[in-house]
Amino acid sequence: VGAVACTLNVFNTAAGTETGLEALLFRGTEATNVVNVYKGSIGVAVEAGNTSTIATLRVGSQQSNTSDVTMRCGSGVTLTTINQTGGTLEINSAFTTLTKADGATTIKGAGAVTTINHDDGTLYYESSGTITTLNANGSSIIDFTRDLRARTVTNATFSGSPTVKDPQITVTWTNPVQSYAEFGTAL
Repeated sequence: VGAVACTLNVFNTAAGTETGLEALLFRGTEATNVVNVYKGSIGVAVEAGNTSTIATLRVGSQQSNTSDVTMRCGSGVTLTTINQTGGTLEINSAFTTLTKADGATTIKGAGAVTTINHDDGTLYYESSGTITTLNANGSSIIDFTRDLRARTVTNATFSGSPTVKDPQITVTWTNPVQSYAEFGTAL
């Protein structure tokens, strides 16, 4: 769509026919682009040299939180706000805010992350980029095992019973983790 403002609503696609490429490939550089994905196979700026900008990305599901959406954002994507309630999402760039209610998210590369609000599902952090604020709630899982590079989490707050997997101790926690019981009482 080039530099034209776009709201892309994806309700369903077939599977990709080329190995390594999603069924729907999107590129758009306008700063107010919105992408809403409910079911399908979608790639944003996934080919070498491609760029895109998405102000708001929403990844959900129609029937299955785990399999309705397979989405990948390439390293040339400028992302601001991401809301995920299902599906499988791969991010290869920096972003401002991820609010994650369910599904699987993989963050790759070296881009910095401002805020992650993680309520449920699994977050695979395969990046050396710093997370400024990590809020992990409920039964969320944060998995640092797939990438052994050093990385930093500046501020972290846990409530409920989130799980952090980092057996190789690759994460530097700059400030002490704030932990709260189920009803908001500091532990």
